[in-house]
Parts: sequence; C-alpha cells; structure tokens
Amino acid sequence: MNLWIPDNGSQYAVLGTAAGVDGVGEPPVLQVNRDLINNPLNPSCGAGIEVTVTPSAADIDAHLGIPGWSK
Repeated sequence: MNLWIPDNGSQYAVLGTAAGVDGVGEPPVLQVNRDLINNPLNPSCGAGIEVTVTPSAADIDAHLGIPGWSK
C-alpha cells in the first residue's frame, strides 16, 4: 500500500505514518507535456510555469475517503 499524500496532519497521513505505510510525505507529481511544435505557447507565456498544488489536511480528510470502505 502507498498513500502518496502530503504529511500535513490529515487523518490519513497520521494513520499511515503510524502504520508504516509508504508514501506519506511523498505526494505524486503530475507533469503535463505540451506539443510545443503543433501547439506553441503564446509568446506572453514565456517558458511556461511550474505550479505546486497541495491539499490541506481538511481537504484530504473531507474528500479522500472511499464511500462504503471501512477500516
């Protein structure tokens, strides 16, 4: 099992850490590659941007659960 979530105090991070589950504190990376030859960026974009999105503990607790699953 691997959670791949930030170690931000969510119930899943706390329980996963206590259980020795891999991936707590190692959220996944989603890399989007654009075909710059056939779909170039607008010159005003420069080289593009890099964005980091990290859900809050409250967000993870509210939305990560799988309905019908129990511990």
